[in-house]
Amino acid sequence: MSYDAPFDRYSAGDADAMGAAAVRGMDLFYGQAECFHCHTGRNFSDNRAHNNGFLLFNPDIGVAQLTDAEEDVGKFITPTLRNVGLTAPYMHAGQIGTLEEVIDHYDGGGQPNPNADGLIRPLGLSDRDRADLLAFLHALTDESISTNPAWGPPRPTRRQNETNPLCPASRQPSAGP
Repeated sequence: MSYDAPFDRYSAGDADAMGAAAVRGMDLFYGQAECFHCHTGRNFSDNRAHNNGFLLFNPDIGVAQLTDAEEDVGKFITPTLRNVGLTAPYMHAGQIGTLEEVIDHYDGGGQPNPNADGLIRPLGLSDRDRADLLAFLHALTDESISTNPAWGPPRPTRRQNETNPLCPASRQPSAGP
């Protein structure tokens, strides 16, 4: 996990790390929008299951698969918001394509669902509020993570494959009897 997003630098005292819109968005995140109840802590997740107000008729019933409890239908573990600008599509099954649409979903109070978390309600955000919240979400993203090879998957070398006894492609044919 990277902790070098503009938000991190701003939190460490670099007043120029986030623009005015992102700072206003942060105020909304921790204020009127109340996102912090679920997206909390260093990783912006409470690691708890919540129903975020999607239609009840969903083949993926969430944590209810584990608990068999009706009240858990549609509850999913809160994901981190770290690097959220790089992780589209959004929600548990990728049903929302953009962060703007995520903000619209929550601003509209979600969709009718009897198990929706009590915090899911219309937010009354203005167009400027939505843009500011989006700017803050992007400030949680360390853009260098997508271009820094250190954050990418390890790449085996040819030599590793040649000497790995568990890799079928690396086994040498036996000389025979």
